[in-house]
Amino acid sequence: ASPVQVQSGFALADFAAQPYGSEYLDLLEGEHVTLFVCRDEDKGWAFGERLRDGSKGWFPAAYWKAYPSPSPPALGHSLLESHGASRATSSAPLEAESLSAAEDVYS
Repeated sequence: ASPVQVQSGFALADFAAQPYGSEYLDLLEGEHVTLFVCRDEDKGWAFGERLRDGSKGWFPAAYWKAYPSPSPPALGHSLLESHGASRATSSAPLEAESLSAAEDVYS
């Protein structure tokens, strides 16, 4: 399978990486970890970054979980509408100025 998309998540359990080597990442349960790669050919290992210090390395894929999806679509939709409305009213004078400038050039 192809690699997963970069995802934010957290460690489900502690993982002591020292016995495995320097390319592996220590994890503490609950800490924030960004997942970069998790492929079938990696045989249960995932590659990511520990956010507290920016360290990157391999860790067991089973020790990581993605955060739940963001806010419900209805909430995001209403926020977009309110921003869209304010943008439309604030940009109207600029559009009128651009139109009159274009008319000056072509007349």
